[in-house]
Amino acid sequence: MPGENISIAVGQCGNQLSWDFYNALVTEHGILKRPTGPGIGQWFRRYLDSDRKVHHRARCVMIDTEEGVLNTLARTHRIAGLFDGNMMHSAPSGTGNNWARGYYEFGDMMDTAIETSLRHAAEACDSPHTITLFHSMSGGSGSGLGSRVLETVHDMFPAQGRITLTIAPSVTDDVVTAPYNALLTAAALIEHSDLTLTADNASLAAQDAGVRGSTLSSFSSINRAAVDPLLALTAPSRLGGPVTAPLLGMIADTAGPHMPFVTFATRPDLKTLFRPDCWSLSAYLTGPLPTLTSGVIIGRGQGLVNAAQVRSALDKATRCRVGSRLARAGPARYETSSSGGGVSMVGATSLVGDMLEDGILSKFDRLFRAKAHMHTYEAAGADRDSFVTAREIVATCAETYKIGP
Repeated sequence: MPGENISIAVGQCGNQLSWDFYNALVTEHGILKRPTGPGIGQWFRRYLDSDRKVHHRARCVMIDTEEGVLNTLARTHRIAGLFDGNMMHSAPSGTGNNWARGYYEFGDMMDTAIETSLRHAAEACDSPHTITLFHSMSGGSGSGLGSRVLETVHDMFPAQGRITLTIAPSVTDDVVTAPYNALLTAAALIEHSDLTLTADNASLAAQDAGVRGSTLSSFSSINRAAVDPLLALTAPSRLGGPVTAPLLGMIADTAGPHMPFVTFATRPDLKTLFRPDCWSLSAYLTGPLPTLTSGVIIGRGQGLVNAAQVRSALDKATRCRVGSRLARAGPARYETSSSGGGVSMVGATSLVGDMLEDGILSKFDRLFRAKAHMHTYEAAGADRDSFVTAREIVATCAETYKIGP
C-alpha cells in the first residue's frame, strides 16, 4: 500500500479547490457515514476521542494572506470538522496581486508556521508518499506564496513526489500584473514540481458544460471539473480495483522528462476524450491538430478501460495527433459505485506550449519591455535579474512542448 499524501492549499483559489477535492474524497470514501476503501489513510489520519469513537482528519495545511476564505469555509462547509484549525494560517491583509509580496513579505512572515505545520503533518504519517499543492498563477497569494511554499516543500521532502493542481491565467485575464505573476510561478513549478495539472477557468467551464450537456456551469461544478483528474490519478491506490497503479509511476508515464505541465480531460466515455476542445487548456487552442505525446487513461465506475479500447479510440481520433511516447502509458481502472463513472485522461500536449508562449511569455514580454508596475515588485524584494532568469527557464520548457507525432 502506498504511503500518505500531505496536501497544501494556498490562496483563495487553492483553498476552494482543496476543500472541493476533500469533499469529493469524503463522498467516495463515505467518511461521514461508514468509511470504506483501502486508501483512506493516504489522505486522512485516523484518531480516537476520549469515548473511543473513531474520527478522521484531513492531512491538509491551509494558507492564505487574507482571513475571509478560510473563515468562511471553516464556518459553513459541511466537512469543516475534518480539518485541523492548527493547520490553518492566514494574515490580515492580502498581496495586492503581487507575486513578490507573496513570496518575500508573506513568505518571510509565515515561513516558520508553515514549516512547523508541514513537519507535524509528516510526523503523523508512516511514510509520506507525495505532497500536493493547490493554487493559482495569476494573483499574489497562490502564485508568490505558493511558489515559496513549493520551494520549501522541495527542501523538506526531496524524496517525495510533488504534484500541483494549478489554475493558469485565462486567455483574457483581468489582473493587470498576471503576466509577471504567472511567469515567476511557472518557473518555480518547473524547478520544484514533478507533475503540474494545469487548467484555466474558461476551458474548465467548457469542459464541465460538455460533460453535463449544458451551456451553463456553476462555480462549484467548475471546481469539480478541476479536481477530477487528481481524483482519478489517486483512485486506483485509494479505492483498489483490477489495476492498483502507483501514483509515482503514473506521474513518470504522464509527464515524461522535462515536461511537468500536463492537461487533462474527463468525459463519460472514450469517444470524445481525445477531442482537444474537451481538454483543460482548450481555450489556448490555436491550431487544428495539437499533439498528445504521453499520458495515462483511467476508467471510473462500471465502464472498464483496456489497452485495445484506448488504441481503437486513438485510431479514430481525427482532431489531434498522437506522439510515439503515448504507448508507454497504459490504462488504469477501478470499480466503485460512488465515483460517478467516466474516463479521465491526463497527458502532456502541445497545448501546454501554447499556454506558456501565448498566455505567459508573450504577455510578459509586452509588460516587461514597458517596465510597467516593475517598481512595485522591486519594492517588495524582486529584481530585474529574477525576471530574466525566470523567463529563460519558462522559454526552455516551452520548447519541449513543440512536438510532433
